[in-house]
Amino acid sequence: MTEQEAYQWLLDNENIIVNATRFTPIKQKEFFDVYNQLSSVKKAQTSCSRCIHNMRIIMQSHLKTAKSMQVYNIYRTEKGNLTFKEQGEVVYTIRGNSKLAADEAMAQLKAAEKRQTKEQ
Repeated sequence: MTEQEAYQWLLDNENIIVNATRFTPIKQKEFFDVYNQLSSVKKAQTSCSRCIHNMRIIMQSHLKTAKSMQVYNIYRTEKGNLTFKEQGEVVYTIRGNSKLAADEAMAQLKAAEKRQTKEQ
């Protein structure tokens, strides 16, 4: 999971981060994956309610950061490459504080796609 995917997960699952709700096993795994991607302190998956509460507080600050970032849309060219130039439908959305951060995230996405292609 890339940092951009983690930020997108936070935005898509805001109710899990803001409200004290129960997790399904899949959502709990995703929650820990996102936390470990965004946090410098890695946590093993647990059902400890106090641990999850503390993680939610940290994730809420990451959610605020994600909401305040600029949005850069990424498109796929006819040849299959990724680009910032508007072409067809949006493939990915990158959030970053600057164009330089967006360029770095684009490089990470390209590398992740390349890895996935090799694995298949």
